[in-house]
Amino acid sequence: MKTRKQNNRKTNEGAVTTASEDAGMYVKLNVGDIEAKFVVDTGATLTLVSSKLYDMLTPLDKSYLSEVKTTVRSVCGNKLELRGKGRFNLHFGPNMLQSEAVVTDLQVDGILGLDFMKRHNCLIDVKNGHFCIGDFKVDLCFQGSIGCYRVVASEAVVIPPRSEIVINGTVCLAEGQKLPADNALLEANEHAGKDYILTARTLVRSGEKVPVRLMNTELDPKTIYPGTTIAQMSGVEQVLDGNISSNEQKHDGLRPDLQDLLDRTSDELTSKDKQKVKSLLIENQNLFASSDVDLGRTNLVKHEINTGNARPFKEPPRRTPYHLNKKKNKQTLRTESDNNTFVPLDTENDTAENDPIETPYVQDIAVHESTLPEEETQGK
Repeated sequence: MKTRKQNNRKTNEGAVTTASEDAGMYVKLNVGDIEAKFVVDTGATLTLVSSKLYDMLTPLDKSYLSEVKTTVRSVCGNKLELRGKGRFNLHFGPNMLQSEAVVTDLQVDGILGLDFMKRHNCLIDVKNGHFCIGDFKVDLCFQGSIGCYRVVASEAVVIPPRSEIVINGTVCLAEGQKLPADNALLEANEHAGKDYILTARTLVRSGEKVPVRLMNTELDPKTIYPGTTIAQMSGVEQVLDGNISSNEQKHDGLRPDLQDLLDRTSDELTSKDKQKVKSLLIENQNLFASSDVDLGRTNLVKHEINTGNARPFKEPPRRTPYHLNKKKNKQTLRTESDNNTFVPLDTENDTAENDPIETPYVQDIAVHESTLPEEETQGK
């Protein structure tokens, strides 16, 4: 979590948070009797405690929260709701230190900011993985994907049930951080999957705005609010051509599967003709699939459907309504015969007697009362 000062007398803004959320250096500690992991961030001007951790504390460990005039913003510029500022007992093993911290909504347990480190003469030893606090030191743990960028929703959007959409995502950048040069990979982060929203892995052009494909697997519509983390983006060093299959690679001779095919089909050929066939196969062996999963590609023919001025739309699959199930069951008569033929009824007259079917294959027709209309059942 990185923070920076902003001098704005009108809004009285004091700090702006720019966290990469999960990725970073962590240190294990206890806040009261609760075990927690705090992010160690030299760029954060304030020490923060998550509201979730604060609510878990016992009444004796909870500190009185005073009003905070400083405004804390996320990296996207959204203001965070502050519950107040208090003093907390932080236990690093047998050592206990007191520190002021602001309680706000975080996905991590808390953040050790620059105010804590300066007050307690802290030193970060990344090489040996130690965090020195005054006269003692604790171990550092590195978590998350270092070098990833957080992608949040740019605007509110509703995803229909069992549907997928593509929305614009905003890449969150810390102060001084730069975007990848060319291509980037979008994928789900550790919190993906909650509320049954899935994120597709996609290769995109690097930029402040990127397209993100989301899918709602539930039967109810889901709402994505602005600022919600929907994906994480990382740089790509090299992009390989996925259209090149294994059978397009150069071979010194004939592939083993084609050699077996040649041996099984050339019994009646002379040695000269067999050599000609082998040369032909070697020249065109990239046209033969090497396995069942080796799919071919062509650009000679393109399939397209001319819809004119009609815009395309996607209709999600729907089940048969409950009130139509009975009518649907009446549209088919099961006939007992040698081949168990199914004979459709005339839907207009809704009876099989008005349209007799003569076939030598049907010996008997068993008509069940549950498949007849109510009028005909009552008449019998």
